[in-house]
Amino acid sequence: MKETESESSLTAAAIPRRRVIKLSSVKELRGCITEQTHTGLQEMLQNHSFVGCVNPQWALIQHQTKLYLLNTTKLSQELFYQILIYDFGNFGVLRLSTPAPLYDLAMLALESEESGWTEEDGPREGLAEYIVDFLKKKAEMLEDYFSMEIDQVWAQTHLSLRAFSVAVLVLTHF
Repeated sequence: MKETESESSLTAAAIPRRRVIKLSSVKELRGCITEQTHTGLQEMLQNHSFVGCVNPQWALIQHQTKLYLLNTTKLSQELFYQILIYDFGNFGVLRLSTPAPLYDLAMLALESEESGWTEEDGPREGLAEYIVDFLKKKAEMLEDYFSMEIDQVWAQTHLSLRAFSVAVLVLTHF
């Protein structure tokens, strides 16, 4: 029985095969994460019992006979950063029923106080157009690395669910 190309890209459980990423920058970032790994903390996070939330930023967990207070904001940032680095180039695509217009997304981002936009940067509309043009030029790379498909004609995008989640939860803090 001859395997088709689409079948050969799947594992026995019909899960897509993971791409091996050979980019030295990604390997270096993974190496830094590995070097900075605290085995005691890793073991605690793998084998804890959730006690409850103190407030939106803090949670209590129990590990063995000790109770720990976790900063869930910081923990989430680190978790999503590591997911982004270790799953780099292996994101699945979430197809939006209506693709998101890049210009509207750029304008929405620029209207956010967190963007840091000031009038000295020039009109938002011009900057939004620049962002759209820039993303269209980088469309091939964005699709390859982050599963973000940019439509060159309509300047709309389908986003990777995981990349979008990471971008929203982590990158907005920087």
